Amino acid sequence: MNLNTITGAIKTASHNTMNMAQHSLSVLDIPTKALQSQTKASLALALLVLIAVSCSQDPNIYASYETPPVITAEDAADDPAIVINFDNPTDSLIFGTDKKSGVYLYDLEGNELSYAPLGNINNIDVRQLNDQVFVTATNRSIQAIEYWIFNQDDFFNTSNHADIFSTAIRSSTIPSAINIYGICMGLINSVPVAFVTEDMGPSVELWTLDNAALVGTFDNGGESEGCVFDDESQISSWHCVPGKARTCPCRARWIRSSSGLRSIFRSGHFRTSNW
Repeated sequence: MNLNTITGAIKTASHNTMNMAQHSLSVLDIPTKALQSQTKASLALALLVLIAVSCSQDPNIYASYETPPVITAEDAADDPAIVINFDNPTDSLIFGTDKKSGVYLYDLEGNELSYAPLGNINNIDVRQLNDQVFVTATNRSIQAIEYWIFNQDDFFNTSNHADIFSTAIRSSTIPSAINIYGICMGLINSVPVAFVTEDMGPSVELWTLDNAALVGTFDNGGESEGCVFDDESQISSWHCVPGKARTCPCRARWIRSSSGLRSIFRSGHFRTSNW
């Protein structure tokens, strides 16, 4: 906890304590010096307790589990995606990309279950619906979107983990027209969609994955990499790459109309100079 947090907590405690004391004085109508002294003493004690507790907390974050190093040295381990086992949450699984060689599958304790040398897989994302698992990723080796559909029961069958991608009931490789970079997946009216960002450029593509159809491409005003899609509110947000663009839109809202998917862009921008 930093100094600003401690100061804010002290101010809040002070404000609440003083309000409570003022209320008591007003109701009882006994504004004696003794009661005022007790209030000050109580406030001082509260502040001491707050400071002691805050200062005793360890600010470090420790990992409960850790995966083995990926096969590629240095900056290679990149993007995770969690697949939830709703029947047995402790048996949920995690995809993790080595952005210079392929995709790993791990259990929740970081044990490596499998490795697939699929190429330069940068970002990966997952959605689950109707007992199916939908997985998509950007493959920078061939400038394409990879897309798989799994039967959920088969996916969590431990005998399949050693070669997980071979168990997909459907897979496709979708070529992109941009220098492909990051990806995020979402569901619009139960339709799997993906936003794909461009390396060294401002373009973002929107795809419907089941039919490999490009809905459209737009200029977001600067280079972005990672993104996330909020299925409930139908909003996608992009992470702007610091130092590579002055500004870029922070989010776009996608709606369904009689003519298909359309975008309504928000005016808000992230300024990378503030990062």
